[in-house]
Amino acid sequence: MKLALILAAGLSLSGCASMKGTFANRLACTADGKLALVASMYGPIGIASKVADEDSAAVCSVPAKMP
Repeated sequence: MKLALILAAGLSLSGCASMKGTFANRLACTADGKLALVASMYGPIGIASKVADEDSAAVCSVPAKMP
């Protein structure tokens, strides 16, 4: 049983190396520039967390460039 768990862990971790771009952390600011979020992306699914207010002010103070 122990060997099977070690083998499963090894195979699952080695697969992560071949999935470039699947796992990423992305920074996003709200449209009004008052809040920043970090989205941890796991393929098409993401989990967002708020950034501290002091850091949000520093990161989101630069206006976005619109196309």
